[in-house]
Amino acid sequence: ISSALRRLARHQATAVYVSITTLDSDLAGQLEPRASRPAARLRAIRELTAAGIPVGVMVAPVLPGLTDHEMPAILAAAAAAGATRAGYIVLRLPHAVQDVFLQWLDDHAPT
Repeated sequence: ISSALRRLARHQATAVYVSITTLDSDLAGQLEPRASRPAARLRAIRELTAAGIPVGVMVAPVLPGLTDHEMPAILAAAAAAGATRAGYIVLRLPHAVQDVFLQWLDDHAPT
């Protein structure tokens, strides 16, 4: 953990927010194939908290109908890991992102 973060935390001048979209490692791998899995993100929350750095969780993005039901479990897991703050962001699909995401849904989560 960065010594600069620790110094800032001593002066109540910083906080770190970790985003968690899902606790399902397989789904996380499909949504964000190159990103850290949920267990690693929860471990980061524990390590930052142990270092005295205030940590929050961002349930983001919330995918209505796909991950929204997980919000209580994500918040509970993050709190158990040491997060003391939380927020959320609902999925936005601006411009060409909409077509890419809708194709992903058709491929991975057809209705």
